[in-house]
Amino acid sequence: MTPGHRAPLFLSAVVGCHQQWLTSCTIDYIRFRTMPIVDRTVSLADRYPLWSGLVVFCLQIGVRGPGLGQSALWLDESLSLLRTNFSTQHLLRFSATNENPPAYNLMLSAWVELFGLTETGARSLSLLASALAGVFLFLLARRFFSAEVAVLASLLYLDAGMVLNYAQEARSYSLVLLLCVVSFYVYFALLERPSVWRAAILSVVNALAVYTHFTVAIAFLAQLVGLAAVRPPARTAGLYIVSQIAAVGLFSPWIPVLVDRAPVPGVYWLGPPGRAQLLDAIVQLGGGPAAVAAEAGLVVVGAWILMLRGVDHRGLGPRVFALAWWGIASVLLCFVIAQWTPIFLPRYVLFALPGITLLTAVMLEVAVPSRAWRWAAGIALAVSSFMHADLSALPKPDWRVVSAVVQDLRRENDLVFVSPPSGCPTFGFYFDRASFLGPQKLVRGLRAQGVHCVEQVPDLGATRWGRPEAIVLVLKPNSKIDVDATARDRGYRVTSERAIDRVRVVSLARAT
Repeated sequence: MTPGHRAPLFLSAVVGCHQQWLTSCTIDYIRFRTMPIVDRTVSLADRYPLWSGLVVFCLQIGVRGPGLGQSALWLDESLSLLRTNFSTQHLLRFSATNENPPAYNLMLSAWVELFGLTETGARSLSLLASALAGVFLFLLARRFFSAEVAVLASLLYLDAGMVLNYAQEARSYSLVLLLCVVSFYVYFALLERPSVWRAAILSVVNALAVYTHFTVAIAFLAQLVGLAAVRPPARTAGLYIVSQIAAVGLFSPWIPVLVDRAPVPGVYWLGPPGRAQLLDAIVQLGGGPAAVAAEAGLVVVGAWILMLRGVDHRGLGPRVFALAWWGIASVLLCFVIAQWTPIFLPRYVLFALPGITLLTAVMLEVAVPSRAWRWAAGIALAVSSFMHADLSALPKPDWRVVSAVVQDLRRENDLVFVSPPSGCPTFGFYFDRASFLGPQKLVRGLRAQGVHCVEQVPDLGATRWGRPEAIVLVLKPNSKIDVDATARDRGYRVTSERAIDRVRVVSLARAT
């Protein structure tokens, strides 16, 4: 071997030793400096679960609360807020013709009455639901697994990028998250100590969850599978089955709506997912590619260890089996169902994230005997998830800036055309808040100010338009308007154009 080849090998050896030394130092630091804190935290979590749950709640608010109203609303949020002005009967009638069930919109309507029709006021409901989900996840893990699993699961959930993003959106997903975690808490409690009131609570929570978002029903199949794995006494199984029959009964008024409004490929805006979409959802839920690989390894090793231990049917194994169905199988099942009715997006299966989080925490305890290594791995997974928060962040044009630019550009009697019409709710929220009292009132209010929501700019030579001196076009990326053709065909010329987060604001002046 030549000296030129020895040098890279020597450097590789040095780097490898350096990395091994660095890892060793990190573990030593965790063992001697951090582990006393960890031990104390786990001990307090075990002795004072309610007070520890309060700490978890405060940490959730502290991490996810800052910047709650910083970003502008996006389309789905503005539509949610637009419906808060409906009466209860009107909202129920509207939901019967829409893909979204009514529970979240009903709750949001009452919420904004108390906290205001603002970004912060509307999103604070999601923030609260997300934080409470963290509390119930902690309590579930502590009661049915261990205090250390509870602290590890809380750490992983606290830094989950998907949870962070949807805790700051005025949408139903954080509320679904909360109801799903509460459901599994009551479910495990029912299996542990069966009672009629626990079965009644479970039926109400499950029905309310499905009234919030249809896809969460897939998660509840994990409870049925878990029941088969646990093989409880006949009374316990009977109470659970009756509770789910009651849940279906509570939801039965909406079953015809669900069947009638089920998305159809080629008609609904979302199509059947492919393998890329499945992989994207798994990576988002798991907290990044490296975290997903590590979590998969933990699950495999942990499952192997549990099988070697021969855990009996009343031990840890059946609960872990239920978690695996909740966190993993429910996502895969949703993907399969979506081949016939397109219902698969990462946010639609956010309900699986607590199952993945709890399963990971349990497998860390099972598969990693050293507490120092266990916590090093847990911290690394939490950091990875936090660093990959942008994976689930949707692109959101700043409609506040768009509205301000339009107001600066237009003069009295100038017309504004927003294309496509789906951009009007969000644009209208910032352009004319006084008219933001429902879809029809918003359209009328915008028209009174010369703002029109269109697919194509109409013939401006018609009498009703008054031959304006200038017009302003607000164009989203999917707009069908050809600016050059529009200007040429209607006797206008482009005077300015500005791009704001992919939204184009174009000014046209009448050609001389």
